[in-house]
Amino acid sequence: MKPRLSILVFFTFLLSSRLMAQDVLLPEGISQDYIFTKSIAGTPKIILKNGVYHFKKKWTFKEYETQNDSLKLKFNFKSFDNQSFTALNDSLATYLIISGGGHVFSQTNKGLVKEDSSVEQKNQFESSVFTHKNQIYMYGGYGFWTFKDYITTFDTSTGQWELVSTKSDFVPQERWKAIFQVLNDKLYVLGGRNSPKDSEIKDVVLNDYFYFDLLTKTFVDLRGN
Repeated sequence: MKPRLSILVFFTFLLSSRLMAQDVLLPEGISQDYIFTKSIAGTPKIILKNGVYHFKKKWTFKEYETQNDSLKLKFNFKSFDNQSFTALNDSLATYLIISGGGHVFSQTNKGLVKEDSSVEQKNQFESSVFTHKNQIYMYGGYGFWTFKDYITTFDTSTGQWELVSTKSDFVPQERWKAIFQVLNDKLYVLGGRNSPKDSEIKDVVLNDYFYFDLLTKTFVDLRGN
């Protein structure tokens, strides 16, 4: 019952967060190129290409200490929004991970810094993107006409994404758009969508739930527990 309770609490948190967000108006005159997220302290934050808005009773803007012109040469921001990037926090910075996998940027008061030596992979769209022990992971996703059943992690020493080796006989079906939460060193996953090979129906809803133990690198099916 504990995994189900954790998922219910997570849903309640998401709902309350959305309701509170509706009471906060965006800063006047803001462009469409922004990423709405939260700070390391948990307060609302809006990331722009040239600075960041923080919300404490009202929005205040702070321009980056360093305007990195070389960033524009390394990567052309075709779009800079929550659909194109996932924003995650660790204890030191906010990280922006491009949808589909590949580019990773860190954002601090100093500015935006490109952390990866990768390319735009377009291989894990709508994957479950999360951090564990200050390391970035992606589970599942869709790309190049296939759904994924694996986990990748960002190696800060090489700037590349690496495949996580699993050690379990049970491997869940490939999927994207899953509901997920990280709790007690485990990635809990509920459902998602894929296109079964033996069916003509496309992008169907999956009715399963399991967790991936990030310490033992094993999947555990919760349907029989």
